[in-house]
Amino acid sequence: MTGFSSEAILACGYSGFLVVVSLLLEGAARRVHLRSSLYRMKGFTFHERKDAWICPKGEYLHRIGDDAKRKLVRYRAEASKCNQCILKPSCTSSEHGREVAHSTEDWLESETGRFHRVISLVLVVLAMFIVSVVWARHERGGELHLLGGAFAVLTTIAAILSAKLIKSTVTADARRSGHWAAKR
Repeated sequence: MTGFSSEAILACGYSGFLVVVSLLLEGAARRVHLRSSLYRMKGFTFHERKDAWICPKGEYLHRIGDDAKRKLVRYRAEASKCNQCILKPSCTSSEHGREVAHSTEDWLESETGRFHRVISLVLVVLAMFIVSVVWARHERGGELHLLGGAFAVLTTIAAILSAKLIKSTVTADARRSGHWAAKR
């Protein structure tokens, strides 16, 4: 036998489970966010040197402006070319040319990203609480080391998640106030 009580082992196991669930939820949310942005731009490719998007028919959508408040860079094709295109009915209803908006924010800077990061933090803090309650109830050396180690790992995970959340919130706030340079 290991010499640890089943309560200590279950507390550590359950806290590990909570951490894995939090990371899986955040990872799934990140993938959905990425897939939705790729879906909006399906068929379009970005030409970095020209700072322009290229439509499926090879026409360029040039930068027409930045929206710092919404963290978007807007691109538009020439209306004359779009209006003559055979793909126009399935591409855009605008008479001014197809427009795309490209987000300049990182996933964690988005409202969705920060929301999911807070959910992850809540689950990790719950795991820390469970381990600390069991840790306070035990007096044996081996269990104290096991639970203390689990608590230290959870604290490190919480610190990493918090630091990245704080950094992304500061960055998002700076962008909202207009003190940012657009990513390209």
